[in-house]
Amino acid sequence: MLLMTVTTMNSIRKASQTIREHVKHTPLIRSDYLSKLCRCSSYLKLENQQHTNSFKIRGALNKMSQLTSEQKEAGVVTASSGNHAQAVALAAQILGIHVIIVVPEQVSKAKLEKMREYSVEVVLGDGFDEVEPKARSIAGEQGKSYISPYNDYEVISGQGTMGLKYFRTLIVSTPSSCQLVKEDSL
Repeated sequence: MLLMTVTTMNSIRKASQTIREHVKHTPLIRSDYLSKLCRCSSYLKLENQQHTNSFKIRGALNKMSQLTSEQKEAGVVTASSGNHAQAVALAAQILGIHVIIVVPEQVSKAKLEKMREYSVEVVLGDGFDEVEPKARSIAGEQGKSYISPYNDYEVISGQGTMGLKYFRTLIVSTPSSCQLVKEDSL
């Protein structure tokens, strides 16, 4: 199934407002090594300092915040072997939503333990290719919302807030390198 809704700056701005009280403001730093290697100013957005050590919380939290009260009550299902699963688990904890996470049998033990710290229901699937269809099936059978890690308008808009923060920070810290982009246009 192809994503039919276009993610826009407006949807990213809206997502930024939705998630702002639950995500960390992570730093943007200039990398001297990458700048020298690439022969231009290169910056790193340190989303590894984010909750769950990944930008994925931005998308999961935005999507799950958009659910109706009935959908939240019914719960959600997702398929992932790592960062998205942890993000959905944390978002579910923040929002008080029951979640089932379908993971492949090859999932790392460390990531599986981290998921379980959030008191989620974990279902072991077979391989990577089988977990998404299994998760969608469970969601359909149980009347729960499926949260896609990659094919969802609100997830993508939420994850796009990382880029919005990147550009806002870059414009403020180095305005001469962003002459074509104005902060009020973001």
